[in-house]
Amino acid sequence: MGLFGKKNKNKEKGVPFWRRNKQQAEKETVLEPEEQIAETADAEAEEDIAAAALNDLAAQEQDEIEKARLAAQEVVEESEQHQAAIALARQAALEAAGILKNEEKAEPEEETEPEEETEPEEETEPEEETEPEAEEPEEVEPVEEPEQEAETESETEPAETVEPESEEAAEPEAELTEKSDPEEAEPEKKKGFFAKIRDGLRKTKDAMVSRMQQVLGGFTKIDDDLFDELEETMITSDLGPETSVQICETLRKRVKERGVKDPQEIMGMIQEIIGEMLGEDQTLEYPTQPTIVMVIGVNGAGKTTTIGKLCHQLKGEGKKVLVAAADTFRAAAIDQLEVWTQRAGVDIVKHAEGSDPASVVYDAIDAAKARGCDVLICDTAGRLHNKKNLMQELAKINRIIETKAEGCHREILLVLDATTGQNAVNQARLFQEVADISGIVLTKLDGTAKGGIIVSIRNELGIPVKLIGVGEKIDDLQPFHAQDFVRALFEPTEESL
Repeated sequence: MGLFGKKNKNKEKGVPFWRRNKQQAEKETVLEPEEQIAETADAEAEEDIAAAALNDLAAQEQDEIEKARLAAQEVVEESEQHQAAIALARQAALEAAGILKNEEKAEPEEETEPEEETEPEEETEPEEETEPEAEEPEEVEPVEEPEQEAETESETEPAETVEPESEEAAEPEAELTEKSDPEEAEPEKKKGFFAKIRDGLRKTKDAMVSRMQQVLGGFTKIDDDLFDELEETMITSDLGPETSVQICETLRKRVKERGVKDPQEIMGMIQEIIGEMLGEDQTLEYPTQPTIVMVIGVNGAGKTTTIGKLCHQLKGEGKKVLVAAADTFRAAAIDQLEVWTQRAGVDIVKHAEGSDPASVVYDAIDAAKARGCDVLICDTAGRLHNKKNLMQELAKINRIIETKAEGCHREILLVLDATTGQNAVNQARLFQEVADISGIVLTKLDGTAKGGIIVSIRNELGIPVKLIGVGEKIDDLQPFHAQDFVRALFEPTEESL
């Protein structure tokens, strides 16, 4: 091809360096933007995804906030509606009350005229119309205080009671029953003596007599086993071992003498024997002026309460009573006794706390004589039967009464707590060694099943029971009657029939 042809080949194959650089630069400039575009596109896509996610979260939060706001708004609206409803109800009630007042003020004027003639049925019609509004009759009734209006209502009551559906007719009847309640309650307060004894001995009856009846009901014939079980039942019922043995021995003799075969006949014989053991009644007597009553006993037996009730009883009998506060040992004992004397309306002689009890009794005897008192009741400090110094002090007071009030009738009452059972019998035995006890006051008899100690005290110590406490009321201190006591224990009640 020659030289020319070689040159052309070289020219085609070869490219000048400046052009080659230019073309290479153009290729690089074309490739670089494409890579950058791809990278930016990916970044923008990631940013769009993140932005979309944030927008979704923001939208969700906005929705939750909106829901909470709407719920709060609903609660507020409901409370406002509730308050508005209450206000409307109050206003309606006030308006209704005002209408009722106006109608009822006008009703007596209209009713007074036809009442003298006849009682037409038209009078009952307005009453029936007011029945729907009879929800608040109690607020209107106190306003009607005039006597004329009350007379018109009382005159129309017979006509209203004919209608069983009328509510207004029932209201005056309810008022009458409420007014009559105090009158009906008086007989309950004035419950008879035997009824109080019977109620007070209910627990003793259940524990002693009912158990003996159960023992007798378990036998078809009278034998030694029956007497043994009866004796055991009596001992556990606080009749005491000695008294129980005596009752059973006497019972054996009488069963044999009378030829009794039926165990059910034994209960009447037990009642007979206990009545004989209790003997005749010995009540408090006040033959001289003054009669001195000294009250003794252990702590907590109920001496102060007994004195207060006895003062109330004597005051009701018209006797002039004076009380000596000789319990200077126990804190606030004088104040407590003073409350009882004020309640009963009697006078009291007292010294400072901690003073000599014998000096209080000494001054009280002089005061009772000077004032012409019928009865002087001496309170003493509660003392345990095993404390020799306190028992000696009691003997000192007793000697002062003997010398200072010579010729005056004296009663020394030992107050015993019936709930202590046979321990009360032991107390009575020890106090009897120090003072000449003339009678027993058995308190809290209504709260115990150990009333059988009355029989053992009388049988073993020979001391009569003169007063019994059968309740907490001021008139629940009652004189003791043996036959009423036995009847209350053994006679069947309406509940047992």
